[in-house]
Amino acid sequence: MANEELYQYTPISVKTIRLFTIVTTATRVSCQIHHHAINNVLSYYALSYVWGDEEVCEPMEYNGRIIKISKNLSLGLKALHKREGSQLLWVDAICISQDNDQERAAQVPLMGQIYASAQKVYIWLGSSTDNSDLAMSCLASLNKIFSIVDDLEAVDRFLWHHTVYQALMTRSGRQ
Repeated sequence: MANEELYQYTPISVKTIRLFTIVTTATRVSCQIHHHAINNVLSYYALSYVWGDEEVCEPMEYNGRIIKISKNLSLGLKALHKREGSQLLWVDAICISQDNDQERAAQVPLMGQIYASAQKVYIWLGSSTDNSDLAMSCLASLNKIFSIVDDLEAVDRFLWHHTVYQALMTRSGRQ
């Protein structure tokens, strides 16, 4: 990577956003960038993620040049690419020049619209650890329950007796 050139962001107008398509994740994340008017984007996904340790970076190929992204973001992009294939994406750390205060000041207020306009917003918390799979399974179960039950007292009684819920509450000391 020593002799690879760093990507230089080109300025964008106020109502323009950058999106990118992942080309490959074979050796490292590689993508192609696209500029779009914010009101004229066909369909894209957004990825929200935990930044993680900003000191632990990985190179990402961005239009043939290199940008540095957090290891956690790299893992999230690889997981999303594996799940969805090559899709048009928006990620704040990549699509907004983090070194340009003026651009950040103009783009950050658009983030609500960017997320709201996305076809889907994926959330990447990181690779699974310890009981995180159990917690996600519990959240999926809660989602199913709340989407089909109108009686919240019945839901509360069910959850109190639900083994996974009880185990999680006991572990956190909230019984």
